[in-house]
Amino acid sequence: MLKFEDVYKRYYNDVFRFILSKIRNVNDALDLTNEVFLRAFKGFNKFKGLSSVKTWLFKIAINEMRRYWRYYIHTVPIYEDDEKDIMDNPALSYIHEEEEYHKPEPAYPLDKFKRAFSTLPEGYQRVLYMFYIEKKTYSQIAKELDISIGTVKSRLNRAKARLLKYLESDEP
Repeated sequence: MLKFEDVYKRYYNDVFRFILSKIRNVNDALDLTNEVFLRAFKGFNKFKGLSSVKTWLFKIAINEMRRYWRYYIHTVPIYEDDEKDIMDNPALSYIHEEEEYHKPEPAYPLDKFKRAFSTLPEGYQRVLYMFYIEKKTYSQIAKELDISIGTVKSRLNRAKARLLKYLESDEP
């Protein structure tokens, strides 16, 4: 019989690395990973085994990242994140105090984010806006723009990659 404790021990690092590769913020990735396992724990008795446990966890992780990005887009202004020692992270301490849920801290200044966004081609801007602000699905975007779902996905990925490249550059 599959025990949740075994699932947690086996897949925690995989889920964390996956989320970190997409979010690129250690603190937020730790929070999201914990949220994934909390949701998995709550739904563990409903898991039917129609997919692998890892696939199930990654689907939960993807959903949590979507929630994060929807929230993140609405929490501008964005400020520059100075590199902090990972050991300063309260999630890694043994003493956990109850504290209010806090918003993820934006990583870049608002003006730099706006400049980066404005450098994107119109098609990329539109797809990002429809997906993150209007909260439309791939199929809704594809239908509205009269393009394929694959094109929507590739434009989103390319737009995010360009944004990140600009934001991480030394340009002001």
